[in-house]
Amino acid sequence: MVMAKTHKEIIQECERRLIESIVTKDLNSFHKLVHPEAVYTDEAGRIFTSANRADRMVSSLIEFEIMDVLEEHISNFNTVAIVNVLNHIEGKYLGMHFKGSYFYTRTWLFIDRKWQVIAAVALKV
Repeated sequence: MVMAKTHKEIIQECERRLIESIVTKDLNSFHKLVHPEAVYTDEAGRIFTSANRADRMVSSLIEFEIMDVLEEHISNFNTVAIVNVLNHIEGKYLGMHFKGSYFYTRTWLFIDRKWQVIAAVALKV
């Protein structure tokens, strides 16, 4: 007998797939996981929509090498889930190596029979 996944397990899998799509620059998977009207606020306070965030993700200017989860907390409210996660990230931006810890809050919404990110905020810690 196969046990059904909990909401937390489903969101954790969505998070894993989202990070994988960013690291591998898989735009098709990214668009399946992020709502077309999603809003993203980066660590500098700049606001992006899903469309122009995707352009940054696949840009040759930035390359993510490591995105490790250090801490994660998921709150579920039926069709909405809030994920707070602390990541250790390493990569290259404009050819220069960077690394650091970043705190993300992502809001997932169950819409059209799938979970999608509708809002996200990043902070450098």
